[in-house]
Amino acid sequence: MKEEILNFITMEDILNKYNIANRHSMFSCPFHADKTPSAKAYKNTFYCFSCNRHGDIIQFIQYYFNLSFRQAMQKINEDFNLGLNINEKIDYSKIEEIKR
Repeated sequence: MKEEILNFITMEDILNKYNIANRHSMFSCPFHADKTPSAKAYKNTFYCFSCNRHGDIIQFIQYYFNLSFRQAMQKINEDFNLGLNINEKIDYSKIEEIKR
């Protein structure tokens, strides 16, 4: 399920969904007292140049909401209405249909 999430959700999607202001892919890092944007959003990863926190979108959700890896994947699945079942094989056609 990790690969499916990383293929269909971007870091920009995450920032927008959770109302984390960003400008030109830069945002104030929520993991330390950041007064100016010091974190950079890449396609599906992030890096903070001040505190060196980094990871993919699932790790970002883990840190941001203090969740386990599995809980973070479930949160993304539910919040973005991906319709993925962690215990079942992925149906890629269903994901494409949901995205449309």
